[in-house]
Amino acid sequence: MWSGGAYPGWKAGMIRDTSVQPGQTRTETFEIKFPFEDVEKDGKKTRNVKADEMDVTIQLWYMPTGGDPKEGVPGKTQFLFFETQKSVKLKPKDAYIQ
Repeated sequence: MWSGGAYPGWKAGMIRDTSVQPGQTRTETFEIKFPFEDVEKDGKKTRNVKADEMDVTIQLWYMPTGGDPKEGVPGKTQFLFFETQKSVKLKPKDAYIQ
């Protein structure tokens, strides 16, 4: 009988699996906010988007030793696997209504 508190595998279950296994597809979602400002007009608060287009650069790095990505050395402790750049545009609300 286990008398050491919680179930022995409990701590391992709390760790998020961030490994990339061969032959597996992994999907991650990141939210990137467009720059905006809150403005008060006629007593109502409105949100104005400062730009309706944004260029986003995506990089997938492998860091076998872990740690802080800012302190690593590219080519020795960090390896760039993939990089792409996308242009993202906001559509007016009317474009979604059909």
